[in-house]
Amino acid sequence: MQRAQDKVAEMQARSGALDELLASGALTDLNSPSDDIQAQLDKAGTTSNVDAQLAALKAQLGTGTGSATEAAVSFPPRKTPEHGQFQD
Repeated sequence: MQRAQDKVAEMQARSGALDELLASGALTDLNSPSDDIQAQLDKAGTTSNVDAQLAALKAQLGTGTGSATEAAVSFPPRKTPEHGQFQD
């Protein structure tokens, strides 16, 4: 009976150690339906919400048209050489 209890305790200790290794990322779970890269991509896709952020920015501008959005983004004038000098 003692031998069986020792065996159960040993298996529980191994199971706990494996759980810790999986949680820390030191060991890969081969039973997982997706790999580590896919899990990172899924996480990035759900946390970014780019479309929602874009809609919120458009709402702040007061219109959803492209011309208003493009007008909100301004770039400094491009300097071009003309007669050996740069002009704004």
